[in-house]
Amino acid sequence: ELGGKEILLQLSNGATQTVAFTESSDTVDLVGHGLVAGDVVSFTEINTTTGITVDTHYYVVNPNTDDFQVSATVGGTAITLTGDGTGTLDEVFKSVGGIRSKSVTINAEAIDVTNQDSSEFRKILDSAGIRSMSLSGSGVFEDGEVINQLRTDMLANTMRKFRVYLTDDSDYFQSNFKITSL
Repeated sequence: ELGGKEILLQLSNGATQTVAFTESSDTVDLVGHGLVAGDVVSFTEINTTTGITVDTHYYVVNPNTDDFQVSATVGGTAITLTGDGTGTLDEVFKSVGGIRSKSVTINAEAIDVTNQDSSEFRKILDSAGIRSMSLSGSGVFEDGEVINQLRTDMLANTMRKFRVYLTDDSDYFQSNFKITSL
């Protein structure tokens, strides 16, 4: 367990969208995208443009209403794009908010396969287990849209892909999580 740690939560929207890349401004053009600096994006298709690659996570920098730039690091310098083009924005992780944790618990529970034919020692299934993470804390949500989505997911027992940043050096856990209490 960790105590009193700053945590950033990001949630995936799971949608794909067509974008345009503009070399002269090094921007990704997407009308009314709603992204904020620090959100994470990746592309499954990039046509004509170079400087970025598919299936790589980038961080949003310098967002405007209808375009944004991408960086390889949080708050870093915008990547220089070469050539105008198009692409498919595959995954977007929007920041839910930062919380000051009361506790973070990460579990990797073993699976016991001991039976009557086992020797006197307990047998554990190798390379298998039940992994879970529990967060408890308080903080500020980014906006009403995000909290409404979290509330809807919780009440519908929906699994949603999240990233949980526990440190300032971009280390994170990414998986499908189920919110059981909000």
